Amino acid sequence: MSLLITCEVGGDAIPHWLAPHLHQLAIKSSSSARKRGRAKSRTPITAHRKSSRSGTSKLKSRPIIASVHDAWIEYKDLADDSPENSALSKMMRGLRVDRHGIEIATKLATTLKAERHFHRYPIELVDVTKDRKQRRLFSGPFQYVDRTIQHRLLKEIHEAYLDDLSRCIERQLKKDGFVVHFSIRTFPLKKQGNIRRTDVGLLYDPSSQDEVDLCMDLVDDMWYRAPMLKVRRNYPRRGVEVGVTRRLRRRFSGSDYVGIELWLNRAWCGRAVSLRDEALEAMTQSMASVTGISESPLDEMTSLYDAA
Repeated sequence: MSLLITCEVGGDAIPHWLAPHLHQLAIKSSSSARKRGRAKSRTPITAHRKSSRSGTSKLKSRPIIASVHDAWIEYKDLADDSPENSALSKMMRGLRVDRHGIEIATKLATTLKAERHFHRYPIELVDVTKDRKQRRLFSGPFQYVDRTIQHRLLKEIHEAYLDDLSRCIERQLKKDGFVVHFSIRTFPLKKQGNIRRTDVGLLYDPSSQDEVDLCMDLVDDMWYRAPMLKVRRNYPRRGVEVGVTRRLRRRFSGSDYVGIELWLNRAWCGRAVSLRDEALEAMTQSMASVTGISESPLDEMTSLYDAA
């Protein structure tokens, strides 16, 4: 049996051939934002009061460029803060990059000596966790790119990522016969004002007995090793919803592939405190114990912030 650690939340890379289109794309997204702002300002006050009383204000519009708390990255190689590049700089700063998810996935793969495979690009560029026929494959500013560019992104990034990941799993299957795949990502404490009350979420397919057994064992083992963490199954969303593991289950038999999404709450995994490292070490030991790779002592984990 072998382990595979992935992170699909997106890295900080931009395809070199897309760079010439970024200025035009920034202008489009900025113009659309201004139009929405003017439309909002023209909405009658009575409509605002009526929607406020109903509890669902129709004036609220989703920002063109989504932002995630404590998960931004500045693309200083592509945009600066000069006036002529202000729209581009704003767009690039607003792209979502789950810094904590990438760091934790890297640490887990290193400590567990597992295969790793990370998505290099921002998730707004193209969402590799979704099927090609699903909506909102392109989000944020990239929903305004030309169709020809979208088709190229689908071919060179969306399809290529899953094909590369599938080839990696096939190599592991030929070598070890069984693959346990953990897809790592983090999530904010609040969503639409509601607090999500869990520290670790294990997302799996309830119809797969192997995945059920693995997650039940993880819950029990983490309760013993990491009592400071609240672990829930199929939360903050269900494991059969959109995700790379669901796409891979269609390609591989349930008898030789197990795919689990491991969601971590940024309320604790994004804090540079010693308790965080203790919790991550205990969680890693549980993963090693449950998957059966803890025959030899694990390397001592060091803080992700030691180098900071």
